[in-house]
Amino acid sequence: MSDRVRALQQRVVQLEREGADKDARIEALRRKRHVDLTSEKREALTKERAEELLGAADVDAVAVTLGTKSFGKESSAVAAEVLRQMKALEYADLADIIAGRPEAEALEVLKEMCGALPTSQVRVLDLSENALGEKGIRALSDILSAMSSLQEVKFMNNGLSELSIELLRECLPKSELRTLHFHNNMSGPGGARAASEIIAQCPVLEDFRMSSSRVRPDGGLPMIKALCALGPRLRRVNLSDSMFDSDCTEALVEGLSSMTNLTDLILRDTGIDKDALLDALEDPEVLPKLSVLDLSGLELDAEAGERVGALVKSRLRLRKLWMDDNELESEGAENFAAAAKPCMLELLSVQTNTIGQRGAVALARFAAATPTLTRLDLNDNTISEVGLVKVKSLLEKKGRISVLGSLDENVDDCDEDEPLSDNEDDEDENVADAGVEDDIDALADAMGQGMALK
Repeated sequence: MSDRVRALQQRVVQLEREGADKDARIEALRRKRHVDLTSEKREALTKERAEELLGAADVDAVAVTLGTKSFGKESSAVAAEVLRQMKALEYADLADIIAGRPEAEALEVLKEMCGALPTSQVRVLDLSENALGEKGIRALSDILSAMSSLQEVKFMNNGLSELSIELLRECLPKSELRTLHFHNNMSGPGGARAASEIIAQCPVLEDFRMSSSRVRPDGGLPMIKALCALGPRLRRVNLSDSMFDSDCTEALVEGLSSMTNLTDLILRDTGIDKDALLDALEDPEVLPKLSVLDLSGLELDAEAGERVGALVKSRLRLRKLWMDDNELESEGAENFAAAAKPCMLELLSVQTNTIGQRGAVALARFAAATPTLTRLDLNDNTISEVGLVKVKSLLEKKGRISVLGSLDENVDDCDEDEPLSDNEDDEDENVADAGVEDDIDALADAMGQGMALK
């Protein structure tokens, strides 16, 4: 590939990123009319305190966030009255609003406050960090069923059992649902099977998460197959902290080729076979839009480090990469750094990999030579004091020290790497200048030479 073609690729990817970031800013502006009660101070609200906080609330707001405040029977009545006046409300963050309340009171509060929402208007609902369980889902089932415009719903740390997910299968509106998140629940393989049935009933689902929910292979396999059946509709998937086997790996790897619009793939601590996964990802036609990749806890070794580095170099759309809790060691870190340059990563995390000073210095050089990189996480490794000084000095010299994350958990007395030679030259590599004129004819010529963004 010529330098000019690669520079054009980089420019196109940069324009894509700017467009995506602009869309995110526009969405943030949509939520600017926002009633937000969150603060560093957690409070169990009385009626009087609720009236004080919500008395001047903007009833024309499109978003509300009530977390860090615990509502009881009287204070929830105040909040519900305000919510009933918010006819334009689209974003309702009701996470963590019943902390410390007795079960009966908590269920009443949830029912009253959710029932006060404009059910036909709400597009985004977050019920995370509330002890829902089966009783909570039953209490809210009629209200959830009435939310005909619901596009995004999150259940994080809600104590949801298998039966709870089955109940949600019956009451969640699915025709407009684009985002469905479960995290840190107790739903197990049965819950995953119920979730797979929800997935199959969602015609426009784009973003699915079921993480830290005790999913085993017997539930994981039907869930993975349901996700793969979404094909190009799927954009983000997070299955972290699950227990998958070879059948799950086979189903996932086979399904990746149909996920042509997937941008985020989070497989942290899933047991997915690293070699089969990397084999699939080495095909440039598989996940061509991949932007976020988490390979933490997949037993990546030195050889895998080199393979992942080559992937990063070839996939200019890749913005964020996690490889925490693996077995890279210094050799794997060096292999990655050598194979990945040049690339357009923005975040690289390799925490807890027994990386010593040789590997750390190699990654520091990589960071210094990668202008797009804004974060390098090396914490909880085995870098010697000499290595730490070298890493920081190298990044400071290049004006890049701000990219380095915390090193407060580094174990500096375990570094067995050979010391760096005193006269070893710092590499001064720079990504080729991507400042190519935004010229349609030039871009067309480059595409004619086979410019596929991979």
